[in-house]
Amino acid sequence: MCGDEYALNGFTNHIQRTHKIAYKDYYDKYVEPDTEHICKFCGNKCAFTNSHGYYETCNSPTCVRKQQRETMLLRYGKSCRHASKIKEKLQINYPFTCELCGHGCKNHAMLNRHINEEHSDITTEEYYLKYMHGTMQYCEICGEPAKWLGTHYHNVCGKPECTHELRKRNNAMNVETYRKKISDVLRNFSSEKKENIKEKRRQTCLMKYNVEHPWMLDEIREKGLKTMERLYDTRCGAFTPKAKETMKKKYNVEHFSNSPEFSKRRKKKYVSGEHSFDSKDEQFLYNFAVFADLNVSEHPCKNFTYSYNDKMHTYEPDFIINDKYYEVKGLQFFENKNPNANMINPFDRTQDELYEAKHQCMIQNQVKILTSINLFSLIKEFFNIDLSEEIIFKKCFLKPFPGAKKWPAEHPIWDSFLPGRKSPKTAWTDEKLFKMAIKNMIKILSTSIAEGKYEAFCRKHINALISIDSNDLLLELILNRFTIAKIAPKVTALSETELAKIIKETNANLSSGVYCPMAGFGGIVRGAAKWFADHNLPVNIEAYDINKSFCDWYGWTQRDVLAQTITTEKTVIVCPPFGKEFEHWKGTPDEMSDISFIDWVKLIKEHIKAPNYIFIGPEMKSKNKCGLFSKKTGISYYDDGKLAELDDRQNI
Repeated sequence: MCGDEYALNGFTNHIQRTHKIAYKDYYDKYVEPDTEHICKFCGNKCAFTNSHGYYETCNSPTCVRKQQRETMLLRYGKSCRHASKIKEKLQINYPFTCELCGHGCKNHAMLNRHINEEHSDITTEEYYLKYMHGTMQYCEICGEPAKWLGTHYHNVCGKPECTHELRKRNNAMNVETYRKKISDVLRNFSSEKKENIKEKRRQTCLMKYNVEHPWMLDEIREKGLKTMERLYDTRCGAFTPKAKETMKKKYNVEHFSNSPEFSKRRKKKYVSGEHSFDSKDEQFLYNFAVFADLNVSEHPCKNFTYSYNDKMHTYEPDFIINDKYYEVKGLQFFENKNPNANMINPFDRTQDELYEAKHQCMIQNQVKILTSINLFSLIKEFFNIDLSEEIIFKKCFLKPFPGAKKWPAEHPIWDSFLPGRKSPKTAWTDEKLFKMAIKNMIKILSTSIAEGKYEAFCRKHINALISIDSNDLLLELILNRFTIAKIAPKVTALSETELAKIIKETNANLSSGVYCPMAGFGGIVRGAAKWFADHNLPVNIEAYDINKSFCDWYGWTQRDVLAQTITTEKTVIVCPPFGKEFEHWKGTPDEMSDISFIDWVKLIKEHIKAPNYIFIGPEMKSKNKCGLFSKKTGISYYDDGKLAELDDRQNI
């Protein structure tokens, strides 16, 4: 079709990817055209594979056994497949024969294995040179003996430097025609296709390594940095000879940070509101100081002077915080990354003495240099409190379950759980889940501070951390992570506000009273009571539930809705269980969850005869299966039309 040549595997891939046709169709048209392949035993079409072509049979077990018997009869005169019963063995001419003992081998690799196992006094390389008339090969790069690969010599000696150089020489991008072909292909990609490729790559990394890019893995990053250090005596790609040469050509400097363009971009890189910063660490420090109610000023216009080479220089510290001067510097600005050592200029080592003079100016004027900026280091610096995830765990893990303002610690909602998850009260004593909640809390807090977002959230958490020994606020915040991070989520309770919206939607008149056969956590009762209050009517509500703990807490009457049949003039308002794939309530029989929502509707109508019903169920979606809390509320009022539609879906 195009004249290109490939090995078999590459050939089939070329046909299918480049010409967009199945290899079987290509085979039928060009390899064996106008040929019908029929199984000689059953008359069906023969099986086909990309690597083999057409088989002689349809590949069904029966026909395969018949073919095997036929082959055995042809070769040995018997249809028995056991070699021990065949007197005459087939004579095979092996392509490789051991010169030491005459043993035949099918390929070079099997010959090597035979030599290693049977002739340990000689190596495969020695056998190759002596009996296969091979010649010693030498490295194309450095001239040393080439690396022996078991069957032949490599082109290089095996040292990383030589291997790297060989790959550079043989890189297909060095070939002008190939480079042009690739450039044309990439140029013709639409922006949407490029984004799809990036997203697919990101999803693959997330699935395999739980990170968005391989360089986010510590072991991969460290391996790359070690390679850079070994090859170029630097751990930064910007300092390789090729990078320096490119920078000199473009900007007349060895590193971009020394160029005027860098200074312009740098000022715009880290901006938070009206403030700009030279680094993320500076931004983090400033935001932390604001959220922690510290007295902070950025670039306070306080200049210190120092002398170098008979010239006077000025220096301005980064911040004044609580009347103390602070400077933020990365460890790369210190010799051997030791914050107690002399200061250096990592971008231009000829300026090391100037930087050290500036360093001495900081020391003389009592400027505190911060090198490792994170949440715990700043709490230690400004509040003199030693904290870490492990310390937080040790101080909080054995404390009593805290509950929340809306739901006290003894409330039955904390014993309820979602399928596949522990209840919050059970998870509170689980060391692994407790540590997960702390880790998630610190991660989200650090990210929020770094971005300068969610001020109220950050203030509350910082205050909780610095008062860890004086109050239990931090316990409630850790408990919040159980639900927010879905570690051990609290079940969701129908609120009175949601019920009020549904009553308004239905335009119902509840003046005859409300009958609530499944009162649950009381959202229905509170919402109905609010309706009576808004209409200046006395509250007229009957509330029941099968769960004893709910009844004891709220004062409902314990009753199984299916235990009797009653007639009432009141409006029935009920939110039945949505199914066993949703929530479980301690004290409520799990069998109740085996009944679907629509079946509960039918049972309630059968056991409670009333003039009006308000059924509250899972929010319905047009295409997908209905689910619980897919949005903020995830519930919906079900009129007769919705109930009929849901019943039809279930029957389907």
